[in-house]
Amino acid sequence: MVVTQGFQYDIVATWGEDIGNGERFGFNNDFNCYFGNNPNEGVLWVNHEYIGNLGIYVSGYMGEGQRTAEQIRIEKYNVGGSVIYIRKTDKGKWSIVKDSRYNRRITANTPINLTGPARGSEAVTEQHR
Repeated sequence: MVVTQGFQYDIVATWGEDIGNGERFGFNNDFNCYFGNNPNEGVLWVNHEYIGNLGIYVSGYMGEGQRTAEQIRIEKYNVGGSVIYIRKTDKGKWSIVKDSRYNRRITANTPINLTGPARGSEAVTEQHR
């Protein structure tokens, strides 16, 4: 990675890493968002976009034939997002606060409770997926 002079970066989490509650950091992140007004700690959202043709790395799918139910489960787990609480150490390095109540995964299998016009709409019912 190349950063502008005067800046640095820290690797806070990598794919498959325990984020502190038995959940694992997801795959293929493409967006990060920091929440908080404290310059030394806050919540980081990391989006896990897609598996695409990289199933071999995530679930062992070689690209031929149908995926097994277990491969689909693994791939669905690895997309979505990770919410992690991070803090800067005394040495200036960012890291996950593994015992934070904020740490969690949101995956393709995470149930959601719809509200407003979407709630009950045929477009989002189980039979139309």
